[in-house]
Amino acid sequence: MLLGVHLIVRNEADVLERCLKSVKAFADEIIVADTGSSDETKQIAQSFGARVLEMEWEDDFAEARNKVLLNARTLWVLVLDADEWVDCPVQIGMQLREELKHTPEAALRVRMEHMLEADAAGAKIRNEALRIFRADRGFAYTGEIHEQLVRFAGNRAGSSRQMDVDGPLSQSGIVIRHDGYMPAVLVRKEKAIRNERIIARQLSKRPNDPFCLYNYGVALCQLGKLGEACQAFGRSLAAVGVEAPFRPTLVRDYAKVLLALRRTEQAEVLLEEETLRYSDYADLFLLQGDALRAGCRLHEAAHAYEAAIEAESVAGNGYLAEAGAGGVLAHIALAEIWLELEQLDKAQLMFEQVLLEKPSMERGYNGLAACRHAAGKSDSEIQETLLSAAGKLPEGQLLIARSLTKIGAFGTALPLWRILDSFLDAGEWLPEDVCLYARALIGEGHLAEAAAKMNDLQKGSAIENESRFMETAIMDIVLCSWNEGLALNLKDEGILLRRLKDDDRLVLRSIEAAVLKFSVQEMPQASRQESKAAWSRKLMERAVALGMLHLADQMVQADEQLDLFFEQALYDDGYKDAAADRMLRSYAATGELTGGQWLRLGELLHIKGLYSEALGMFERGIAVSELAEQEPLGTTRRLRLGAAAASLRLALEALKLAGPQGSRVWDGSWAEPDDVKLLAALQRIDALGWRTKWNGMQRRRANGQAAEANFLMHDR
Repeated sequence: MLLGVHLIVRNEADVLERCLKSVKAFADEIIVADTGSSDETKQIAQSFGARVLEMEWEDDFAEARNKVLLNARTLWVLVLDADEWVDCPVQIGMQLREELKHTPEAALRVRMEHMLEADAAGAKIRNEALRIFRADRGFAYTGEIHEQLVRFAGNRAGSSRQMDVDGPLSQSGIVIRHDGYMPAVLVRKEKAIRNERIIARQLSKRPNDPFCLYNYGVALCQLGKLGEACQAFGRSLAAVGVEAPFRPTLVRDYAKVLLALRRTEQAEVLLEEETLRYSDYADLFLLQGDALRAGCRLHEAAHAYEAAIEAESVAGNGYLAEAGAGGVLAHIALAEIWLELEQLDKAQLMFEQVLLEKPSMERGYNGLAACRHAAGKSDSEIQETLLSAAGKLPEGQLLIARSLTKIGAFGTALPLWRILDSFLDAGEWLPEDVCLYARALIGEGHLAEAAAKMNDLQKGSAIENESRFMETAIMDIVLCSWNEGLALNLKDEGILLRRLKDDDRLVLRSIEAAVLKFSVQEMPQASRQESKAAWSRKLMERAVALGMLHLADQMVQADEQLDLFFEQALYDDGYKDAAADRMLRSYAATGELTGGQWLRLGELLHIKGLYSEALGMFERGIAVSELAEQEPLGTTRRLRLGAAAASLRLALEALKLAGPQGSRVWDGSWAEPDDVKLLAALQRIDALGWRTKWNGMQRRRANGQAAEANFLMHDR
C-alpha cells in the first residue's frame, strides 16, 4: 500500500469526521491511536474504516507517534491532528499519490494554514511543515511535545545521535488547514494547559533548552500569561543558535509579546537587528512598523511597512507567517499612516485598494470613512463611497453602519442599524455592535431606546467574555437614565445593571445622589471611596464622549476633584474651545497651569495659525513640566516637538516675507531652497505624533460641530 494517514486522538468527536472525510478518497490506510476517549471518537474513526489502536496516554507525543509508526503497513505516511483537514479537491490527493510513486525524496513538506478566527476570511497563520515521509527509512519522532521527526545514526533504540529530517515542498498543491489555535477552541479543549504541563516537565530536566523554552513561551501566550512568556522567549533567544530552524519564528513571537506588553523600545531594538538577518521575512517588518508607529515615528514606520511589502514578493522562504503580513496588512497600515499625516489622496487610494483585495476588512471601511470625512465630504457622500466599496458583500451593511457610527455620522448610520435590527434576534448581536447601535441612538437623542438595546446584551452569551463592552454598556445605561433626571432601577432582574457587584451599586447610588441631588443614605467612608472616585471619573469622561455635557458638568459640580479631568476630557473629545475657556479661567484665578494645559493651549493656537503665541505657550509648558513630578508620560516630549513645529512655521513665514532674494543660495549644504528644507523638517516633526489624535467623531467637534458645549463658555 502506498499512503497511510496517522492520528493521535482523545475526545475529538466534534472534529474527527471532518478530518477523516478529507483524506478518505486518497488514503490506503487510516490509523487512529485513541488515548482514552469518552465520547464517540472511536466509533467515528471506525465508520471511516480506520484501524483504531487503544493506547495509554503518558504525556509524550513522540512515544505515541512512534508506536503508531510500528503499526504502519504503507510505504508513505501522512501525519495529521484531529483538528486538521486536507483542503483540496480529490484530484489534488491523486496528484499527491502520483508524486509519492516517483519522487526520489524520503520526506516532503506541505503548506499549513492555521485559522485564528471562525470567519473563513479572518486572520490566519501560514507555514510549511514536514508531514509526509517514508515509513521504511528508520525515521522516528523525538520530543514529548511539538515532536520532531529525526533519523538516528544507528537504529531507533541503540543510538543517541540523531539528525533532523527535512525535505522539499510537495508539488501536489496539498494544503492542510487547522483551527485548533482559535481562542475558543484552546479554552474548550484545555490544550494550552496540557502543553504547559508537559513542557514544564521537560524544562525541569533541560532548563536551558532553547526549543523547550520557546514552546513554553507559546503555551504561556495561549494561557494569557504574557509576562512569563516574554521571559521564556528572551531566555530562548539568548540560548539558541543562529541556524536553528525555529529561530525566525521565535523572534516573531517575542516581538509580538513585547508589543502586547507595550515594551515598544525593546521591540524596536530587537527588530532593527533581526530584520537585517531575516531580510525576506515580511512579518518582522510588519511588527517593526507597528513598534515604530507605537513610538510615534510614522515616517520610519511607513518605511518598515514598505519593506514588508517588498519581502512578501520573495517566495518560498518557508517562514511561519501571518496571512497578508506583506500584503493587505502592510497596505492597510500604510494607508492609516498616510491618513494620520493628512495625505488624504494617497490614503484614500490605498484604502480602496485594500478593500478590492479584501472586501470584508473592517479597518478598510473605517479608514476610508475617516479619510472622506477629513476631506470634508458629507455623511451621505461618505455612505455612497462605502457602499461602492462593499458592492454585494453580505456583511457590507453592517460594516458600513459600524464605520459611519465611528465617525459620528449617527443620522446616516441609524437607518442601517434599524434594518439590521429588523432581522437579527437579540442573542445574535455581537456586544460591539450593540454598543455602536446604542451610540447612534444616543447621538440622535433616543436615550431610552438606547438603554433598552444595551440591556439586550444579557441575552447573548458573547457578553460573558467581553468585559470591556459590558462596562461600556453599563455606563451608557447609567448615563442615559441620569441625563433624563431619572434614578437607576437596580431592582429589575432583567437589566444589565444586575450584573454589578453590591459595592458598585452602592457607589453608583452615592454618585447619583450627589449629581441629581437625591436623598440617599450616606455611603460608608472606608473602602468604597477609592471606587467612587474611579467610577466618577469614568462616568464623567464617558458623558463627555457621548456629548452629555450638561450631565458631565453636573458631575463636576458635585465633585470638584473632577475639574481638571473634565477639562482634559473636553479637549480630547474635540471640545477644544470649551476646554480652552476653562483653562483660561483657571489661569486667571490661580496664575498657574500644568504642562498638559500649556500643551493644549499651544496646540489650539497652532491650529489657528498663531505660531508665535503657540511657541510661547509651548515654552512655558516645557519649563513647568520639567519641574513637575507627576506630569503625564510624554508631555514634555510633545511640548518640545510642538515648540519645534511652531518655530519652523515662523521661519517659513519669515521666508515668505523676505521673498526669493532672502533664500541662501550660496551655501553648498543647502542644495534645495530653504523653504523646501523647512517643510521637510516640519513634516518629520509632525510625523512624530505630538498633536492630539482626534477620531472622526471628535474631529467633527473640533471643526465646529460642538454647539452643545456653548453653555460651558458663558459667564455664570
